[in-house]
Amino acid sequence: MRPLQSREGRPDAGVLGGQAERVGVCGLTTNSNHHHHKHSFPLPIANLRRPEMLEPGVIQVASALAASPVAVALVNKIADLFGWASAPSQEIRMAKAQTAANLIMAQGDLEVQALIDRAATRSLLEDVREQEIIEKIVAKTIPALSHNATPATLDNDWLANLLAKCRNTSDEEMQNTWARILAGEANSPGSFSRKTINIVADLERADAEQFVLLCRFAWTMNGTPIPLTYDLSHPIYGSLSLNHNVCMHLADLGLIQFMTLGFHQVHLITDMIASYQCRSFKIEHTGGGLLLNVGKTVFTEAGEQLLSIVDHSPMDGFCDYVIQQLGQQNIQIYEQ
Repeated sequence: MRPLQSREGRPDAGVLGGQAERVGVCGLTTNSNHHHHKHSFPLPIANLRRPEMLEPGVIQVASALAASPVAVALVNKIADLFGWASAPSQEIRMAKAQTAANLIMAQGDLEVQALIDRAATRSLLEDVREQEIIEKIVAKTIPALSHNATPATLDNDWLANLLAKCRNTSDEEMQNTWARILAGEANSPGSFSRKTINIVADLERADAEQFVLLCRFAWTMNGTPIPLTYDLSHPIYGSLSLNHNVCMHLADLGLIQFMTLGFHQVHLITDMIASYQCRSFKIEHTGGGLLLNVGKTVFTEAGEQLLSIVDHSPMDGFCDYVIQQLGQQNIQIYEQ
């Protein structure tokens, strides 16, 4: 997305706050008219960048405010959350640092004083970096918000947990994942559980990529998505390097349940509908058992929730492969 700019050709100050001086960054208070930073502890902050020098994502957030009421609602929600979640701990930390600095200065220990200065500066720089990442994720979230989104109703604990988990995510693709989760929850409250947030926080990029590959094998059985994995030694799975070890790893992450022996089963019902991508099928029972083997893997709640934000293309030949597997279980399949 091309970075947008405000009418003055620069980002508005106090981006997450919406208004100047509403929310400071890392204990700093920003004045949009004079670009003056005030802080409670004499620190060497010359290397800290001013608001107009932040990442393009911050500019996108500021520019989106005038165009979208739901964007304003989201930014205000996060600004309010930072007001009660971050400021107190930062003020306490700075107050303790000030007390320690006063004591050491009285003792004349310049070496230790310099150490405290460096530690405090590092803390500020870490906070600024985390703030930039959060604002980039918010910028990525805004285009995915629906007109009926209700960011103001986001649960404070849920949002605080998401921000705590995502603030150190520098990988662009994982930032996109966080943005989709945040937008999905704002669009449809309850879409993503706290447990799902915690699982995503533990994912490496390679983990996410493996999960996306598994999602390419997902069918929907009467509204329930299921990754149909029958014989993992079959070339159709091997073509994407999906194997026993990958499934075990995804199970360990909490994204799927994996049966090393046997198959997961679902109950056959009258007029059962199964679909894969844009193709839909009717399944009719022709005798035998009332259970349908659906392979070795099923999504956990977290996996099913994350499937909703995954872009996964269909596998060539997989639909015919599954029809063959299902046809061996005393059922008739009719494409609709």
